[in-house]
Amino acid sequence: MSPVLMKGKPGYGPVGGAVETVKAARELIERCGKWPYPWSYPPPGSQALSMRGTIALPAQNTQTQVCSFNVPVGKLGYLDSLMLTINDGNYIEGMGYAQWAVVVNQPAGQTFAIGRPAQGYGLITTEMPLITGANAASRSGSQWPVKLPFGVLLESDDTLYIHITIPSAPASGGANPLGIGYPSTTTCWGLGWIWPAA
Repeated sequence: MSPVLMKGKPGYGPVGGAVETVKAARELIERCGKWPYPWSYPPPGSQALSMRGTIALPAQNTQTQVCSFNVPVGKLGYLDSLMLTINDGNYIEGMGYAQWAVVVNQPAGQTFAIGRPAQGYGLITTEMPLITGANAASRSGSQWPVKLPFGVLLESDDTLYIHITIPSAPASGGANPLGIGYPSTTTCWGLGWIWPAA
């Protein structure tokens, strides 16, 4: 009886396909071990990025730091969620009484060549999350960071800051009624993650 030649499609069957199948499986396993979008979901080996601060409202027209976070050398970072609130009975949403800024490598009141506002968050004039309805008058309700529509990607050794300014002449007109010093305060909170750069 003569031998029978077995044929198969590339990647399948016993003739010429077994090696390709094993290679394809190995490549798939290797790709599964990588994290293609570390700014969308925390990758393996990531750690929490958390920055939070509460300060008394500063003097008007004085940019003041509320909190900051430094990305360790050899890591990358991503700010995913943000909370900005005011605790003052005179605060009215939409009047421009407070201005927050999320900036990278730029301490309050300083201008560095490498400093820059985080794209889309260099001037924020409303609380995050917005407190509306029955809770607006009492400034109460659930206040947790809200997921940003697009976050802030941070390089190794970048420092992320959240600043506040209380303008003396808000865009809505008239004088700014917010108090200076305690008990009038602002609380800022940023959440995200950091992960190894390589």
